[in-house]
Order: sequence, then C-alpha cells, then structure tokens
Amino acid sequence: MTVLVTGSSGHLGEALVRTLKAQRREAAGIDNRAGAFTHRVGTITDRDFVRHCMKGVDTVLHTAALHKPHVLTHSRRDFVDVNITGTLNLLELRSRAPEVVRRYVPEFEGEYARRGWKMIPGIDRVYVNDRARAELGWQPRHDFRALIARLKADEDIRSPLAREVGSKGYHDRLFGDGPYPVE
Repeated sequence: MTVLVTGSSGHLGEALVRTLKAQRREAAGIDNRAGAFTHRVGTITDRDFVRHCMKGVDTVLHTAALHKPHVLTHSRRDFVDVNITGTLNLLELRSRAPEVVRRYVPEFEGEYARRGWKMIPGIDRVYVNDRARAELGWQPRHDFRALIARLKADEDIRSPLAREVGSKGYHDRLFGDGPYPVE
C-alpha cells in the first residue's frame, strides 16, 4: 500500500514519512519545498501535479497547510489556495469510486454490467464504523457485498429492516444507470 504524505518538508509531514519509512512502508512525500523526506517538489494547488503524484497511491495523509507562522509571509489568497483549493484537489482526485470498490468487492462489475448500470464516479461521504465494531462488537451484514449477492440472485436488494421500514421517498423515480442517479 502506497501512502502519499503532503507537506513532507514540514514538521508533521516529515515525521510521518520518516516513521512510515522506518516501518518499511511504501511512502512518498510531496511539498512545495525540497526536504530530506520530500520526493516530489510542487504545490497541491496544481491539479496536474497532484494528479501525477496520486498515481498508484492508496492512502493520503494530508498535512500541507498554511497556518499561524505564515500569516505575515503569505497573503489571504495564498491561505485560500493552499488550505482550501489544495485540499479540494486532493479530495476530488481521490474520488475514484469504481477503482476503490473494485478492490473490496470486485464482483460488483459483473453484476452492474449485467444490468447496464454504471458505478458513481466518486463518493462524497464515507462512514467509518471502526468504533462500533471495536466497542460494540458490531459486524455489518447488509454491506455492499451482501447487496451485490442479492442482486446476483435477483432478490430484493433491501435488508429485512429496510423492507419493513419501506421507502422514504428520497427519489420519486427510477434511474437508468442504477438505483441512484449517476452524473
């Protein structure tokens, strides 16, 4: 698994790359300044640079930012560019839903193809359930893999609880690309 660390010439970014390398993990650092743990120099506000750096990356640790020490040396526009636009560039380029889903549930492609559906290009929310698993012992039974299995068997895709509760009317029509609209 390749980890990309932004801001790798800063204190936190360098510490992360240093630690990952010490653990013999595959890691690459990017920053707008050269440094001992920076592999590529460029700015996260440059979409092409970010796109190039994201190739083959599984995880991003985003530490690049302008903060209080930069108030006197950088403009407000610089703060917006780096802290907002740069972060947005990383998020948008990391939104590769089909690629990510394929890693975890590869059988989705065959079923979607059979139905003439397309996977959404990106996921705007990810709900992490690690705490519920660890503290409550919860184990999901009606996840995406279970949904694909029900689709393959031509069964109702809803869980028993969802069938009992019924539709809440989020969408008042059916979509040709799948159960949700795809742009």
